[in-house]
Amino acid sequence: MVDTTPDVGCSAATCVGDGKSCRKGVCVQDCRPKDSNPCPTGAACDYGDGKCKDKAAACFTTGVFDPCPNPSVPGRACGPGTMCDGKGSCVAALGGCIDQECDDTGRCWGKDCPCDRPAPFCTPAPLTELNRADFVGSLVNGADGEGAFDLDFDDICTAYTATMISGPDYLRQLTPAGVLTEWKSTTNLNMGQVAVLKIPGGEFKDLGDVAASYICCAACGCVETGTDGRLGIIHLDRTSATRPLPNVLPAKSTSGAGPFKNSSIDTGPYGLVWDPNKTLYAGNVDVNGDFQRLDLVTSKTTTVTKLASRITAAAVFDLRRLLVATEDSKVVLLELATGTTTPWATLAGPVTSMRRDRFTGRVYAEINSTVPDIVEISADGATVTSFAKPPRIGRITIAPDGHVYHLSVFPNVGWKAKTAVVRFPLPTKR
Repeated sequence: MVDTTPDVGCSAATCVGDGKSCRKGVCVQDCRPKDSNPCPTGAACDYGDGKCKDKAAACFTTGVFDPCPNPSVPGRACGPGTMCDGKGSCVAALGGCIDQECDDTGRCWGKDCPCDRPAPFCTPAPLTELNRADFVGSLVNGADGEGAFDLDFDDICTAYTATMISGPDYLRQLTPAGVLTEWKSTTNLNMGQVAVLKIPGGEFKDLGDVAASYICCAACGCVETGTDGRLGIIHLDRTSATRPLPNVLPAKSTSGAGPFKNSSIDTGPYGLVWDPNKTLYAGNVDVNGDFQRLDLVTSKTTTVTKLASRITAAAVFDLRRLLVATEDSKVVLLELATGTTTPWATLAGPVTSMRRDRFTGRVYAEINSTVPDIVEISADGATVTSFAKPPRIGRITIAPDGHVYHLSVFPNVGWKAKTAVVRFPLPTKR
């Protein structure tokens, strides 16, 4: 709302009033620019409309301003509804915001951000289909303790699982229409994780780019020679009829004590994740705690960082950083360009899996404490609350339909009881 202050001589000193600022020569009620007057005691700036409000107000939009290094704009920082693209610019990629605006100092915030979660543009297959034995179970020997060990979705709601069964394992794909495709592994090694490339904003409209891992304990007959027959990271090649699951990042045997507390499972590479630039990352590739980057174009592998504890999970935080969880229940924020890590959260148990919600910016993680728990973590890592209680320990992911999906993996997947996959709705409002 514009007041009657003349258009000349406008400054922070002449724009008197809580939350007012000088914008283009006019005093306006807008607390968002850096040089605006502070909000009164007990109120804060709502970056949704620039007004001073109680933080408990509906659809209150707030958050920290995250530095986004840019030599041309020393003050560049990305605020609520935006994230740094890693190249010195802020982009509207959170909260459903469709635009952004910035002040004269280079601070930016989201614009046109909805209060309600946008309607999904796709829906995964129903739970009855996701719990099919040929998707999450084992039709090889019928054992109830065997089947899918990880679950993920692409941006068009196609689901993917990687199995851990006796004999060769499978990478499986299930479309929203219930069409199943599977690729048989080239070896008798367990598949530990599946990861699908997704970019904040959901730009993809095609079947996902998929990677999975082979894991193996040192006493389980691991193969550390050859190519596709050894543990490591495999990358799905949809065009190949003879070698659809090539091993693109061979790994060595590693082992730990969590998060599943089982020596046959807590082993091999964990923390498999894509960054938004279509590059693969995985932890514990050569030794516990290493975190390596694989450029699929050049096949070059680089150690990004070395953490003191075994890595158990990783997730995209924004366009330039990942969250990486370790066996000691800690989560760090990893800068991909520099390998720098900063403490982000300490949880009540080791993390099996985690994902960030694009709408609220909150992070969801499954931890194996005294009982399995799915927790909700604020975007700054400071606040942790229980979100849902899964039926058994497992892994989570977030689908484009606005739900957290949970796959039970230990001590059994329970697919015969049709409870391997369950889901929990995410908050519908910011």
